Formats: sequence, structure tokens, C-alpha cells
Amino acid sequence: FQSSGSPIKPRINLDRPSTSTPTPPEAPTSPSARQPVTQVPQANSVPAGAVASQAEVKKPADPQPPATPSAPVLRRPVRTAMPASPPRMVINLDDIPDRSKPVWPAPPPRAKGQGGGKGGKGGKGGKGGKGGKGDREQPAVVRRAKPRRTASTAEGPAAESKESGGREAQIWVTPKGGKGRDKWKKGKEEVDKSEALLLKARKKTRLERKERREEVREANAAKKEEIIEVGPQGMTVSEIAGKLAITPANVVTVLFKKGIMSAPSQTIAYDLVKIVCDEYKVEVLEVEEEDGIASMEDRFVLDEEAEALVSRPPVVTIMGHVDHGKTSLLDYIRKSNVVAGEASGITQAIGAYHVEFASPTDGTPTFISFIDTPGHEAFTAMRARGATVTDITIIVVAADDGVRPQTKEAIAHCKAAGVPMVVAINKIDKDGADPERVMNELAQAGLVPEEWGGEVPTVKISAKKGLGIKELLEMILLTAEVADLKANPAAPAEGTVIEAYLDRTRGPVATVLVQNGTLRAGDVVVTNATWGRVRAIMDEKGAMLEAAPPSLPVQVLGLDDVPAAGDKFEVYASEKEARDKVDEFERTKKEKNWASLASRDLVRLDNNADGKGLEVMNVILKTDVSGSCEAIRAALDTLPQTKIELRLILASPGDITVSDVNLAASTGSIILGFNVDTFSAAEALIKNLGIKCMTFDVIYDLVDQMKAVMEGKLGDEQIPEKAGEAEVKAVFAARNGKKAAGCLVVAGRLVAPAFIEVLRKKKILFSGQLFQLRRMKDNVSEVGTDTECGVTLDDFDDWQEGDRIVCYSTVTRQRALEATPA
Repeated sequence: FQSSGSPIKPRINLDRPSTSTPTPPEAPTSPSARQPVTQVPQANSVPAGAVASQAEVKKPADPQPPATPSAPVLRRPVRTAMPASPPRMVINLDDIPDRSKPVWPAPPPRAKGQGGGKGGKGGKGGKGGKGGKGDREQPAVVRRAKPRRTASTAEGPAAESKESGGREAQIWVTPKGGKGRDKWKKGKEEVDKSEALLLKARKKTRLERKERREEVREANAAKKEEIIEVGPQGMTVSEIAGKLAITPANVVTVLFKKGIMSAPSQTIAYDLVKIVCDEYKVEVLEVEEEDGIASMEDRFVLDEEAEALVSRPPVVTIMGHVDHGKTSLLDYIRKSNVVAGEASGITQAIGAYHVEFASPTDGTPTFISFIDTPGHEAFTAMRARGATVTDITIIVVAADDGVRPQTKEAIAHCKAAGVPMVVAINKIDKDGADPERVMNELAQAGLVPEEWGGEVPTVKISAKKGLGIKELLEMILLTAEVADLKANPAAPAEGTVIEAYLDRTRGPVATVLVQNGTLRAGDVVVTNATWGRVRAIMDEKGAMLEAAPPSLPVQVLGLDDVPAAGDKFEVYASEKEARDKVDEFERTKKEKNWASLASRDLVRLDNNADGKGLEVMNVILKTDVSGSCEAIRAALDTLPQTKIELRLILASPGDITVSDVNLAASTGSIILGFNVDTFSAAEALIKNLGIKCMTFDVIYDLVDQMKAVMEGKLGDEQIPEKAGEAEVKAVFAARNGKKAAGCLVVAGRLVAPAFIEVLRKKKILFSGQLFQLRRMKDNVSEVGTDTECGVTLDDFDDWQEGDRIVCYSTVTRQRALEATPA
């Protein structure tokens, strides 16, 4: 102890224990030489009430300045302190969360026990009855193995454990029993009954949860659709799997069995989709894709409430059967002579014009845009396109010919597009004209004339002499007033490509109809697959325009390629947006092409499996305009291709160039030209390479010539043809022991050697070769009609009178594309 009387804090050497007697702390030679030591105070030197904790013993003390001790201090070896054992873990059931809920009513309260006997057991969480006074009470703690939560109403100190469910309720037990024993048994029976109810309730809850999970699983499970709609672009394998409620691997397996390799992300065509759906007995419907052609009413429906809407001129389409006078009517209105410049006098492309004239009502200047469509059956797509971009349709019907197939088709296109129609009964000045018969046929086709109480106006005209033309124009303007046609000239231009072609000097030229907004030079225009900045705008006469208002058909220069007829065009703010739009379309088009190739490969595989050698003929098609290209492709598709397939390597508008010839040479293709010229260098190359090149100016001739070329590729075939027929008149014995038939030739002739059939009551008894004919005693090779002869066969001699002998001869014929009906 220091002089002050306070105990010295013990110091522990944490480095290593000291085995020798330490140097007294008061005699260090230097601070660095001073070693920490542990001083253990004597037991009798500790003041009363001072206890050193274990932490204090282990913790090294701060160095103290040396002090002079009043008495010598005894040194003991440093003893290593034993680590304290961790305290035992005590688990209290009250710390365990109790997830059970009381589902039964609390048992009735317990009464206090009477003296002299064992105390009755208290309710859950309550105290048992008080024991008798005769014996000493012994408290005990009971821990229940299973948590039980019950409201307690009994008195006693155990009420403090009510929240723990009575798991540590104190039960006062006496050595001798009391009257509370019976009550304890009764309480136990009630508890057991409550437990049974709890188990039953839990089981019911589990079943209800299971049923709910099953319902959710069924609701979330994929359901197989009964009908699947597929567009021209096809569907991906994953989409088909989702609609059929199967995995993509199942779809891939079905196609693999058919010889088609596919992947979950691959797009397949309608034919392949149908194969997969047939495997799972699901119906497939082919849905036509919207072609992007917007009708005038649909395009402007979004701008109905715009303040910038103004009245616009009408767009009129002239439709009807071929050679009924459509172009002649337009010639008279335009005061031109277009028919004289057309091949065979028929229109084979869409022509768009606008005509300015004074209004018949108030004399104000106005104009009407006219669209002339072909009437040939191959130009169905052109007529459909003309019907969808127009406001009013003029159906031209010849008074001497009546309603024809293309007339009915034009009426159907107009009804589908919801376009009002005006019927012009033409050629009323011609001999044999019968307008009443025409109106009767129109009524049968669904167009009841106004003269007969219907809603379709009819005008009798003569396009050659100009009869009724003024009345027809008045009817067009009246119909336009009723339609209340409007557009927003301040909006960005949008419309439809009517026609397009490739010019040698100007490049791609597109005839477009502005349906809304105003098209200006310098605008960035985008169609489906092409884009460009408008360099020039011209009308149908070639006059340069600064801008094109709504309802005006114009020609546009500046596109990077020839657009397809019928494509919708729009004006974009920047070239970047235009490129992104075209790139998106190209990606979609590539997916469609892959789907089409997969479908074509499947057809070839099926043909090879059937033993049919399908020959392929490659074709390069060059036309004057894109609309003609579209019409010729549709016409070629109508040719039977079960024996030989036409494959279009290239189909585009423009003249025949050297690159076209080189492509034909590398692919073995035939070059077809329609209303186009051939460059001189290309002509020389065609002669040197021996390429087959044919040009036409009438679509009829092109289709007929291609059919003849396809049949020529098929070669000749040997077919049997009936040569004659004879009747058996008598049966007699021959020299070799067989029977011979005496016959009379009743039709044609019998020839030997030849193939014959022996019939009896129209049933074939024998089919084979006839090698010998006898006339009297001579062998002959041919017997004519009404001539008798003898017939002997090596493998048949069961002759009877009345049998018929049919003789066939082999004929060599050119193979046809389709089977000739018998």
C-alpha cells in the first residue's frame, strides 16, 4: 500500500510470465529497462468492501510512478488465469413465439381447494386451489411441453403468466389429495377436447389453402387456344408454343420430324404453323396484314376537331371492266388522247391526273383529281389500291356489254372501302346499247339505281361524243359536298404511293397522292423501304411545283430507290428518324423472307418425298412501273407450278441493264421485259452469252409465252390413246389347241402389236399385248372398221360371243402444266 492507504492496482505482464524474482519496481535504471510486473496484494491487506473484479485482474494497469513502500512486498509467481466458462444457456419457453391461436372458448374457472386434501389444479395460466392447513405446502414449477393459450379466470399468483399461456404456472402440490382431483380431471378432458377441435380446424385450413393454391395454379397456367390467327409475317416458335400451351421444344420436335430445323426465336411461315397446329388439333386462320393504305376518311378522323381543317377537292377513281371506256371518259374530261398511246388500247398502269374547271353551280374555279385503273383481271391489286385512296368512285359500264366480272370486282372493292359510287352507263350511242338491261344487272349486283328507288346515282353518257359529261361532273361535285371533305394543309404531308418507276436520267420517280398536309421541296419522305429528301415536285404535265396541297397527285424526285405501289409515305423531321424507320422495316421484311424460305423448303421436301422431281425455272422481271411488276407477279402465280416452279430472282421497274444480264448468266435465269428498253451494251452481252430475253408490251402475251416456255421445259410424254374397238362374233378352235376369237371391227382399227383390253359386260377380263392378227389365212398388222379378223392371245382363251376388244396406241405429246380433264 502506498502511504495514502489506497491499494496498488495489480499489473499483469501480457508478454510472458516471469519465473525469477522480479526486480523491485523502485530500482529501475532507466524507463526503458523497467518491466511490467504483477503485484498481488495480501489478503489481509485488502480493505473491507473492496473486491477486485476479474476484468480488473486481466486489464493491464497504467504505469505508476515509483513510491517508497512502508513495508517489504512479497512476490509470488504469476499465475495464468483460467478462462471463465460460458454461462449455461437457459431457454425459456416464454421466449419462443407462439403461432397458435385460441379457437375454443376458455374453460370454466376453477374453485379453490378445501383444507385437508390436495389442491385442485388451476386453469391454464391460473393458480390451483389452496391446500389444507394440516400439511406443509410445497411449491413446484411445471413446464408444459406444448404451448397452450387459454384465458385464465382462477385466482392465484400464476395469473402473472397469462401471456405465456400458462407454461410456467405454479401448481401448489400437497402430499395428500383433496376434492379438487375430480375437477382437475374434468378440466383435462376439456383441454383434450379443445386440442381435437384445434387439430380439426388446422386440417380444414390446410385443405382450404391447398385448394386456393390449385385454383391460382390453374388460373396462371397457359391455356391452349382453339383458333390461332397467323399473319403473312408468320409467327415465332415461342409464340406458337405459348398459344398451344406447350414448350418450344415440342414445336421444334414436330418441325424436325418434317425435316425442318428451327429455333425458339425463329419466325416460321403460315404453312409451317399449320403443320404444328394440326399436330395438336388446333384450327389456324390466315389473317391478311394491313397494307398501309389509308382511306381518306380514316386518315383525317384524328383531325376532326382541329381548327386548321379546310375544304379540299375530291379524289375520284374511274373503275370498270376492260374496254368499257374508262380511259376514253378521262380523255374527254382532260381533252387529251391517252388511248392512242396505249398498247392494244388497254390501260396497264394507274394514271393520276387533276382537272381544273369552273364549278357548274357558281362558276368558281376548282379541280378534281382523277385516278384511272386498269380493267384487266391481272390488275386486281391496282383496282383495290385505287378504291382505298379515293373519295368517290365512278363505275363505268358499257351499255352494249353490261356488268362483267371486273365490274363486280370493282363494286366489291368499293363496298369494302366504304366509298360512295356513281355509275356511268357508257356507249349509249352505240348500236345494241340497252341501258335498262344494265340497270337491271346493277340491281342484281347490289347497286339499286336512284331511278328505281335506290341510293346509287346513274348517269347515261357517251365518252366519244361527250354526251352526259357535264351531268356526270355535277353529280361528282354534289356527292363531294355531301361528304364534306376536309384536310389540314398545315400538317406534315402524308399520303399514298400510286405508282413508281425508274427513269434513266432522273432516277426513281414516284407518283404520290397527298392525302393530308402539304408536301414541299426539301421534305424528308419515308415509304416502307425507301427514303429521301424531295428534290423536285411536278404535276402530270411536267410543270415544277413548290408545294403540293391535299388531294393533289404529283410526281416526286429524290428517293433513294423505287418504292412499291401502294406504300404509305410520311414526312419526318430529320434524316436520322427516316433511316431508323427504314431500318426497322428492313428487319421485319427479313424475318418474313426467312419464313417464306422455310415454307418453300418444306414444299420441296414434300415433293421429293412423293417422288416428284420439281424443276425450278429462274426468272428476272423488269417492268416500266412498280404497279406492272406487281400485276405480272400475280399473273405468273396463277400458272400451275406442281411440275415446275417459277422463282423470281429479281423483279423491279427499269430498263434491262448489263448487271441484269450478268445476274441472269450467273443464276441461269430468263429475262422478261414489260414495256421497257434494253441498253445497247446489254443487248450485245445477251447475244454473246446466249441468254434468253423476251420483251412484251401486252400482259396477255407475256403470260401465254411463259406458259409455253414452262411446258417446253417439261418435255414429251407417252400416253395411251384409244385406236379402235371390235366385237367377238364367234369362238373356234385354233391349231395349237387354244381358242381363237372371230371379231368384227366396229370402230377405229385394230393394230398389232398393241395394248388391248378384253371386256365382258364392262368388266375387264384381260389386259396385255396383242402380237398377231389374222385376216383369212394371212397375218396382218392392221384391220380397219367393218372388217372381220381373227385374234389369238398367248395368256387368254376364255372367249365368249359378245366380248369387246379395245385396242390402244401410244401417242407422244407435249407435257402440260396441269392434268387435262378426261
